[in-house]
Order: sequence, then structure tokens, then C-alpha cells
Amino acid sequence: MAISKRQITNYNKFKRVESVIYAVYRHAKTWQSSLEELMEAQKRYLNHPEKDALPQYYQGKLSGIADVFFGIIQTKELEWLMYYTNRADRVVYVKRWEDMPQYIRNNGNFNGNHFWKNPIKLTDGRGFIHRPFGNNPSKGTGMKG
Repeated sequence: MAISKRQITNYNKFKRVESVIYAVYRHAKTWQSSLEELMEAQKRYLNHPEKDALPQYYQGKLSGIADVFFGIIQTKELEWLMYYTNRADRVVYVKRWEDMPQYIRNNGNFNGNHFWKNPIKLTDGRGFIHRPFGNNPSKGTGMKG
């Protein structure tokens, strides 16, 4: 069975759009983009001029690839952290409720958000910075009673 020129053209279009998807997610992981930045970057392939001209089969493959990358970020690259400002005026991140000081748990002065798992090391030697993925952190309410 011979491959038609149309099939080759469609395949090449698919590969160009696919390469944009890979670039978007590679950039998001490398630079630890926020959700808002990732959504903006996704427009590069969602609005790609060749995407809509592709057969449904290729459009479905592209959608599936993008969904898998987003799922990998959510399940493998992010973690939920709570954070608060301690008495020394430093931001402290904790994974477990039990690791948060009682006075913070009681007064509710803490937030939670999804963060990239590998914090970025600061060049000035002051430690690491946790890059948030979520755009709207949740606010603690403190313990009842």
C-alpha cells in the first residue's frame, strides 16, 4: 500500500504541532511555570494554524498527548504544601499538618497551594524558593474549639 502525498502532508503537520506541545511542557517543567503561565503557553498549540486542518485522528492524538503531559505535571511534579510566616518573619513550608506549630494551627495564619516538588536554589546562598503552581492559594481557618 503506497502512502499518499496527503498522508505525508498531514503527518508532517501533526509532527510540527506535536513538537510545540513538547516544547510547551518542557518549558513549564524547566522553568516551573504557574498554572496561569502554562494555560497561556498552551495557546501556542491550541491556536496553531495547522492543527484545525488535521484529520480528527491526529487532532485526537494531539489532545491526548497534551492531556498526558498535564496529568504528569499534576501527579509527578507537584505537591501540596502549607506555609506560614514564623515569629522570625521567615516563610516556612510544611507537608504535614502535624509539622505546623500549634500556634499557627490555632490561629489559622497559614496558606496552602500546589508547588513544584523541586524548589529552585537561590544563587545568593539563602536557601531555596518554592515555585507555586496554583494561582489562588487556599487560606487556613484555624482549629475549631
